[in-house]
Amino acid sequence: MLFDEAQKMKESNENLVEKISELKREKNELRDEKQRLKTEKENLDRQVKALSSQPSYLPHPPAIPAPFSAPGQVGAFCRLSWSLYVAIYATCCC
Repeated sequence: MLFDEAQKMKESNENLVEKISELKREKNELRDEKQRLKTEKENLDRQVKALSSQPSYLPHPPAIPAPFSAPGQVGAFCRLSWSLYVAIYATCCC
């Protein structure tokens, strides 16, 4: 009975030692990954800072004018069209 109990405790201890080793390995892997991510973040921060500090050499795209955007253009177009209409009508029908 004592021997069985001692054997169970020994097995339990071995299992716990194995579990501790696994957790230590996982902890080290997580520490390495954290350091890698920290370094990557610092590199990205430096890149963003470098890009934001550089002046932009690309000119802004020009605004595309809308057709008849100026108030006088519509009237001029209508007058021109009416004049052409009258001229064509006068030529053809008279």
